[in-house]
Amino acid sequence: MIKYILVFVVIFTMMSCEKELEENVEPILEFQSMTPAVVSELVEEITIEIKYSDGDGNLGANSSSSSVKNLFVTDSRNQVVNSFRVRQLAPDDANIAIEGSLVVTISPLVITDGSLSEVGVFSIYMTDRAGNKSNVIVSDIFTVNK
Repeated sequence: MIKYILVFVVIFTMMSCEKELEENVEPILEFQSMTPAVVSELVEEITIEIKYSDGDGNLGANSSSSSVKNLFVTDSRNQVVNSFRVRQLAPDDANIAIEGSLVVTISPLVITDGSLSEVGVFSIYMTDRAGNKSNVIVSDIFTVNK
């Protein structure tokens, strides 16, 4: 009887892991940090760190084409989207769960409304090689000063 229970537990565990991997084909992002929070116009870059996980490991691209973009950062002040290419994070057809962190550098910003100081946030998402879109995360508030 114990033998049958053990076999059942092993099979159930294997099925649960497989289902979890299949359900998590979309990348998942989590905001970690952003520095600095206050920058001078056209002087300082902003660095954003994000955590990622992907159940099937097809994040990133090794294409040498500059048109391949898979990470998108939208500035809330003017809806300008900065797009980036993240290198491939697991081998082709690996179908393995991956996780880690990425650092994105945003070029020095300008004030878009003519004031002496302006605040905003960044919205960030990724797409994988299958075209699945991650959740959208939002950064902390940043301030741009003249």
